[in-house]
Amino acid sequence: MNATTQYKWLEKNHDNVEWRLVGPNFRNRFDSSVSESRLEEYVRDRELLWENCSAQCFLDDACIIRITDMTFFEYETNHPNLIGIEQEDVRRYLETQGVIEEMRKELDKMLDLCARELEARRNGLESPLD
Repeated sequence: MNATTQYKWLEKNHDNVEWRLVGPNFRNRFDSSVSESRLEEYVRDRELLWENCSAQCFLDDACIIRITDMTFFEYETNHPNLIGIEQEDVRRYLETQGVIEEMRKELDKMLDLCARELEARRNGLESPLD
């Protein structure tokens, strides 16, 4: 498969970008996406938590691409060098550069925080995230 211009640009700038996995805000006890029952679901189903995350790519403190669907790699970007990048190229870049692997490690940490938050709520304790 030939690499597109956008893919090549991402690959060339890999060392200059920072990827962040963004999950639900566990601290907000009033948000239905992080209710106790939802936290229980996340703890039981790691993939459900993954599906409720997004990823952001930063270059010089500016978000250049935001992946809104971690399963199908749907994204948003206004960066001139990335406009029109194919979802398949986004997926391939994330996999070949090890970004997905790193995000999965971050997901494990997020899952642990989710479990600790759930336990704190059940026991009437302060959030471990505060």
